[in-house]
Amino acid sequence: MSKFCQSCGMPLEESTHGTESRGSLSEKYCHLCYENGQFIEPDITYDQMLARGKKNCRGSGSGIGQFFLSTFYPFQLKKLDRWKK
Repeated sequence: MSKFCQSCGMPLEESTHGTESRGSLSEKYCHLCYENGQFIEPDITYDQMLARGKKNCRGSGSGIGQFFLSTFYPFQLKKLDRWKK
């Protein structure tokens, strides 16, 4: 099972998994990105996901933590299955 959503990079925990079409938990994607076996926003671009993720990074943790999250998020996002080229 992946440790992070392979679309947005959110940590995957028991309560954050998306669902497959038959109702089982997705092993790759979170509930914010994937539901019933489909992406919630199938047409979102890498740049849009990056902007959303960086915005969310600014809202969590301490100032130093926020800096590191927003700085390294683009590198993490590029490595996720949905955005690999």
